[in-house]
Amino acid sequence: MFDPTKPVQTRDGRAVEIVYRNVSGEYPLAGIVTERDGTKRVELWTREGNDFVGQECDSPDDLVNVPEAFKGSRRVLINVYANGAMSAHRDSGEAHRRAYMGAWPVVARTTAIIEWTEGVFAS
Repeated sequence: MFDPTKPVQTRDGRAVEIVYRNVSGEYPLAGIVTERDGTKRVELWTREGNDFVGQECDSPDDLVNVPEAFKGSRRVLINVYANGAMSAHRDSGEAHRRAYMGAWPVVARTTAIIEWTEGVFAS
């Protein structure tokens, strides 16, 4: 359910800063939308975050709450082979020890902690 008191963005991901929540009339939410080119514009929305009163389908300009980012980490086991290739294993050390790269012998084994934030990609 949409909550205008929490962080919001447009349905297509543009940043929005809500500046008023109690404007009178059919569009009580007023905010500043930051367009992809960096320009800013003022927009109004219904209490439900819709761009138009009575709209029957989703609009890219509708408001949605910013999804909470899920963070995680996992320990992985890494094999390094004589040809420079690597393989990573998240399960037991047994699979890690049994893994092979054709005729290339394992020259090193190590572990690493992989951390991520859902929806965030490395550049």
